[in-house]
Amino acid sequence: MPHVVARSLIVTGAVLAGGGMVTVTPVAAPPAGASAAEVQLTAGEAQDILLEFVRHGTSTDNVNLINGTLAPGAHLTGDPYPAAYNGQLQAEQVGQQLYDQYGSTGVDGIFASGLVRTQETAAPFADLMGMNVTNLSGLNEISAGIWEGIQASTGDEFKNMAFMYLAAPIAWTYGLYWVPLLGSSDYNGMAFEDRFSGAVQQIYDTSINADDPNYQDVAFSHGAAIMAWVQMNVDNPDPSLIWTHPLTNTSQVVLEGNPTDGWTLVSWDGIDVAPADTATQLFVAFRDLMTVPQMAMFHIQQALLSMDTTQITDAFSTGFTDVWNEMVQFPQTVWNIVMDSFDSSPDAPVSTEIAASLADLAAAI
Repeated sequence: MPHVVARSLIVTGAVLAGGGMVTVTPVAAPPAGASAAEVQLTAGEAQDILLEFVRHGTSTDNVNLINGTLAPGAHLTGDPYPAAYNGQLQAEQVGQQLYDQYGSTGVDGIFASGLVRTQETAAPFADLMGMNVTNLSGLNEISAGIWEGIQASTGDEFKNMAFMYLAAPIAWTYGLYWVPLLGSSDYNGMAFEDRFSGAVQQIYDTSINADDPNYQDVAFSHGAAIMAWVQMNVDNPDPSLIWTHPLTNTSQVVLEGNPTDGWTLVSWDGIDVAPADTATQLFVAFRDLMTVPQMAMFHIQQALLSMDTTQITDAFSTGFTDVWNEMVQFPQTVWNIVMDSFDSSPDAPVSTEIAASLADLAAAI
């Protein structure tokens, strides 16, 4: 896995009121990639796992410039397509790569979405490992809604359509979960977060409850879904990667962590990612302050629609607790981040670092 000098979130643009776009650039040197053996359990914390997402190989929709996100979806391409556009060959190649990486240590589970192109991409790796693929519909692509099934006539036209489709998911990565994706079953960021996080929880539970766990799992999913969920949930996000370094077919993203304590982005398409710096930590703290109430309201609304009194009571109780805890902990979280920035640079002008971080934060929110 190549190692590059990278920096976590330093904001270089401004948020658009409705779209939530912030330009960010990476900076500090990242650590070497972590292995499963390095995923340590600290007292009071949940067990961490290493979770590797893999985007599917090239599909017939891809080569025909069709924006197809609904199951069962398009198959992988094969002969006579050349290697760069041959999804079946890509699946074999990434399967061998993953086997070289995990064959000796093992994985607790191999997962794929409910669309055939991810299942076909996962098959060669599963065959090499002698394992079955578990299909989880929660790993499905973000439903395109009004952009579903549209075929572009040129590559540039397809890129423009993709940007319009991704506008809402990009906003979600900045905490604006309420921004709608028109006509989609993932009608806003809360719906998508709830759906995809449910699948990740199933993956985590499978790993933790394995007879002899390796705490390593591989999940085959889709470009927009992987990019959005990862940037919405890691503690060292760089949402600008969605448009500056989008995932190509069979690109991989590696995380470590757990659903309780959170996730850290280890690598993005083979590039190691730095831990969060002060500005990134502040950004995530303010983003959490926005998203926790949004998710609480979403779960309350879902419970009310169910007409189940137990679900309604639980949703109100859990939502109130989550929002209250976030509000109470937020000042201490920000204080700890600022104080840590003093401790981390004893020889540097602290006032300059704090001023820069607060300026970055102001631009981000």
